[in-house]
Amino acid sequence: MNGDAQSIKRGLEALPLTSEQWETNHRPIVRENLARLAAMMELLRANSAVVERALDVGIGYGYTAAAIRATFPTATVIGLEHPSRTLLADPTWRGLCRTVEAHPLGADAYALPFKTGSFDLVVCGEILEHLAPTNVVSFLLELARTLRPGGTVVVTTPNLLSLTNRGMMALGRSPFELPIPTAGETYGHIREYSVGDVEALLSAAGFVDVAVRLVPRRRGGEDNSAFVRIVSSVERTLGALRPEFQGFIVAAAVRPLGR
Repeated sequence: MNGDAQSIKRGLEALPLTSEQWETNHRPIVRENLARLAAMMELLRANSAVVERALDVGIGYGYTAAAIRATFPTATVIGLEHPSRTLLADPTWRGLCRTVEAHPLGADAYALPFKTGSFDLVVCGEILEHLAPTNVVSFLLELARTLRPGGTVVVTTPNLLSLTNRGMMALGRSPFELPIPTAGETYGHIREYSVGDVEALLSAAGFVDVAVRLVPRRRGGEDNSAFVRIVSSVERTLGALRPEFQGFIVAAAVRPLGR
């Protein structure tokens, strides 16, 4: 594990656990998310020399914000969450934001309350799959608006073509959830995407220099059945030979200069 990953791991382990989370300790959080977060920050370092202001869209339980803080310790970080979430009034969640030194804000991500070009970096970790598919390009266009020209967006989302998803569908189980609100006015995974889909969506929103990686997902979530554990283990092993089987897509792209 390199130095960046070690710093991110320490950041994750420092996060307070909210009552909304299923985890009772930090081990499954680190197991499932560390590779994804490290890949995000690695792509970001390749794209951005300076990050002074960062926006974490969908700060949730603070995983992405912890990675940003570990990688860019002096950056100003805004942590955006949907205003309908009860988390915003949770003292533990407020403490979580203080832990990662993020300024919490409840606001509509389709109409962000920031001036054009406000941020060097906008990060959107595990959000696209929760949005209505017809709204995704509008969402990405709004992220692009808040970036300075030359600024970077980094998104992650589950891989539609992962071996785990293929296995679930082969057994007649859907990897997706119904479009019924699950937390406030937010939804579960109602649509997932392939690498080509993510590249096309970012391009449709005007981003350039799209770079994509696939990274393993070590399942540690609520669906921790023997089937999911076995398939996700095979997914990680085969992923070294067939990256399209991996569990997470990590993508970085740039707002063009002059736009």
